[in-house]
Amino acid sequence: MAGNARAKIDRQTMSMFDPEVDKPEHDAVLTTLFSANKQLVDLLTEYHQVKALEPFTAASMFSFKDEWESSKTTSQITSAEAAKLTGKEAKWATTSPIRLLNKASEVILHYSADVTGRYSRIVGFIDIVVLYELVSKPPMVKRTGKETYEWVGFKSQHTAYIEVKGQWPTSGNLLRQLNLYRASSGGTETFASRHDFVVGPDDSMNDLVCAHGYRLVTFDATGTNFQLVPGSNKAMVSKRDRGQF
Repeated sequence: MAGNARAKIDRQTMSMFDPEVDKPEHDAVLTTLFSANKQLVDLLTEYHQVKALEPFTAASMFSFKDEWESSKTTSQITSAEAAKLTGKEAKWATTSPIRLLNKASEVILHYSADVTGRYSRIVGFIDIVVLYELVSKPPMVKRTGKETYEWVGFKSQHTAYIEVKGQWPTSGNLLRQLNLYRASSGGTETFASRHDFVVGPDDSMNDLVCAHGYRLVTFDATGTNFQLVPGSNKAMVSKRDRGQF
């Protein structure tokens, strides 16, 4: 299958096709991470540096406004008061701030130097794309026309682009692929913020991948446990070193 897919790639980028697709070790790590919803949620929670959502009590406070008023004109209302107005008790379906919406593997990536996309071409396949929401405490709104009150879900949509490496290639080959993939699209960014990750066997490439806009995730010897590596700025140019003009 990989051979057939490789034959369809533009000859200019065919040499950058990921040979790891044919390796069982790579496949084992990829399929394990793809199926591990809890580990994906934990990694994304740590990446966004968000905490579990606090359960609501009768004294929990919500911001409250009329939908036609300025966004700066808000007041506070307790959860108990809000429940009387809406007829519904405020309750989280889950206290996780990360909500997985969709996952896909071997997603086709397109590159286009033209903003219209008319000259788009396939450049490769990203191992995993995860569409998810980042949820925070919702405000309450009074719908003036209907004289109704409701909580408005406060959430933002994101995509995680994840490239898996069972073993590290040379830094040059790795960065050629990552730079190309970062400049390409799988078609999920229309309403979502994009975040790029690379998964590898150790943290030896951390400085390089961070300097090129990726975050590194490592896996243990079993290939079943994943760890977000702290970000690095060692390869970045500091303000002191930029010089003056």
